[in-house]
Amino acid sequence: MFAVGILLYLTSRARYRMGVQSYHADNDRDFNLRNSLWFAYWSLMRKGGEPPPRSPSARIITGVWWLFALIVVSTYTANLTAFLTVRHLSVPVSSVEDLAAQSSILYGITDKGSLLDFFKNQEGTNSVYERLWHAMKARPAESFVSSVNEGMQRVLTSNYIFMVHHPYFQNRARSDTDCRLATAGAPFLYRGYGIATQNNSPWTEKLSLEILRLRESGRIDLLRDTWWPRSSCSTDGTRKDASARELAMADFIGIFYLLAGGSVLGCVVAVLEILWCRFRGFKTKGVEDIEEGNLQELMRGFSSGQYAILIQRNTYSQRHCSCLNNANTDTTRL
Repeated sequence: MFAVGILLYLTSRARYRMGVQSYHADNDRDFNLRNSLWFAYWSLMRKGGEPPPRSPSARIITGVWWLFALIVVSTYTANLTAFLTVRHLSVPVSSVEDLAAQSSILYGITDKGSLLDFFKNQEGTNSVYERLWHAMKARPAESFVSSVNEGMQRVLTSNYIFMVHHPYFQNRARSDTDCRLATAGAPFLYRGYGIATQNNSPWTEKLSLEILRLRESGRIDLLRDTWWPRSSCSTDGTRKDASARELAMADFIGIFYLLAGGSVLGCVVAVLEILWCRFRGFKTKGVEDIEEGNLQELMRGFSSGQYAILIQRNTYSQRHCSCLNNANTDTTRL
């Protein structure tokens, strides 16, 4: 921002000092150091301000600076929005009810095991699980699989939802480094694993109390985190590692090249204007040639002392206007 403001000041001041500006078109004199820095700042904030650039060199530098500010601010805003937004995987089914209500995605279970027995026992209950069971029975070849591995592979290779025990799925999902597996909603059948002992065995109570103590102390969770595969994948459909990439200077290198190229072009145009005007013998117009100029610029010249009106007095009290400096002339500056 400071570099652009200083460059605007230097190019405008060079054009003004060399007499290139046109009084009725250019406003290089207005671009002092303060106004130039302020112009660069409010352009970055995308707010209106004065003075507007009129010379070709100033307009080239300003146009490139506006494009630079637009791209940088828009990119930063988009990246900030991405940081504040939680990304989710696209899951068309979020519950058992959604699964039973749709027919575009196939689903199934293994053809043996406790989960198969659970669905068989839903006959006559008029529940959502009964609808799932009837849908699977209607297409057994496409619904049932012979093993859990076959069901997982079908999920990865086709449009298929596989219902399996939640602990096994968590272990399998952690082993998938590509994070391609996710649960469709919450588990619908909670069943734990136990240690079988003989009836009336003294170990039953001891094992139960020890398992409860390990669970309350967090030892079981610690053992699971130690021995289960470590992964940044989440099993609930969210991506823990799905965050926006931080912006680096390399991401803006192209727009910096554009800004530098536009600045150099503006300086070249200013130099060419100066050389052209000097070659053509153009000089800044004096007060006698400014009848067609800007009245506001003329009044500003009178206020700053750049122009003066000389009044000559003679013996006949006649008054004439003169633009010549004479040491013997009694003059009054207005």
